Amino acid sequence: MELGGRLEFDDGRYYIGALNDLKPHGLGVMYNANDQEIYAGEFYKGDETTGVKTFPDGAIFEGHLQTTNPHKGLGVQKSAHNCVNYYGEYSRNDEVTNGILRIRNSRCKYSGSIMNNLPHGFGYLTYDCFNLYTGEFVNGKRHGIGQLMTTTYGRATRNRRSRSSASLNAFLDDSEDELAEDVELVGCSSFRSGFTLDLRSREDRDKLMDEELEEDGGFCVLRSTSDFIDPRATEIYVGEWKDDKRNGYGMVTRNNGSSYQGQWKDNKRHGYGITTYADKHVELGRYLNNKLMETTAPSRFNGVSAFRSTVAEAAKIAEEFPEKVKRLEEEMKSRHYAACNKAEKAMEYQIRARNYADDARSVAKQCGKDDNVFVLDQRTWQPKLEEISPQL
Repeated sequence: MELGGRLEFDDGRYYIGALNDLKPHGLGVMYNANDQEIYAGEFYKGDETTGVKTFPDGAIFEGHLQTTNPHKGLGVQKSAHNCVNYYGEYSRNDEVTNGILRIRNSRCKYSGSIMNNLPHGFGYLTYDCFNLYTGEFVNGKRHGIGQLMTTTYGRATRNRRSRSSASLNAFLDDSEDELAEDVELVGCSSFRSGFTLDLRSREDRDKLMDEELEEDGGFCVLRSTSDFIDPRATEIYVGEWKDDKRNGYGMVTRNNGSSYQGQWKDNKRHGYGITTYADKHVELGRYLNNKLMETTAPSRFNGVSAFRSTVAEAAKIAEEFPEKVKRLEEEMKSRHYAACNKAEKAMEYQIRARNYADDARSVAKQCGKDDNVFVLDQRTWQPKLEEISPQL
């Protein structure tokens, strides 16, 4: 039996629109007990299919929902507070999906595996200042192995954020650990890599070493100096990440010829590694929180010491990561293509959902004038006959 009217549920929700066998079927609108729209669009035998759905937290989904599983679908989800749009597979459960994340009014974009509206798995993240990270994520943080390519400092842009959240922090550059309320960020910091390489000449550096080198408990301590990155320099870091920071083994190279291969901790050189400066001076060292604690030049000893062997081993491990990232990217290529395809399809469903929602509101407005009112048991979808009313 097809008709139009109003269904009232014992939990306070009510529906106005097309009906079939006393179930929403066709176009209509579902409201909560506070008369707020929670879904507008197409229904099929009581199930939401294609339309616009509003969640209690304020998030909005525009797209298609599976009739067999209303917690899954394909479309565009807009978060309530942190201005993140998600295009792709939809899931309200803790499941990994494929799609694209974007921050509204920003160039930030992530494409790849996603869980709970956060990068999770393998993907590509383009920052607002055009830096690009390719690699693994866990719960929105860079974690695993990955590659970060930076642009020149001159391409940095100023962006104003108004809210701090995990999903926004996923789009931060290395210059900031987290977003604070109403903080003005520079998208590309002059300390992008988390460490600084001295750009002075070798003679000036050697003079500085002589002045600052001092004995402390039998080993050398070299105080760190305040150096800045050439604003024209670009760099690539490839290696291990933990909790969104460079931790473990990795290597960084800059287009001015400077580089570092070795161990890292919290975005700083920490452990053993090899630093090559722009003037081709090579430094084998042991670092502690970016400070050079012990060093030797490659030409200082003819033999192979334990120190030099340890440094060389750390550098060798770090140099293996470009190939590891390349292999990982090749393995995950199909998933990335799937994410892009899902996002494209999601935008098509978004347009259709908006059109259905507009039509559904028109139908609801018309059906709201009818005298058909049915009070249903939420669990059985059966009418409570004694409560059927002939008018609204």
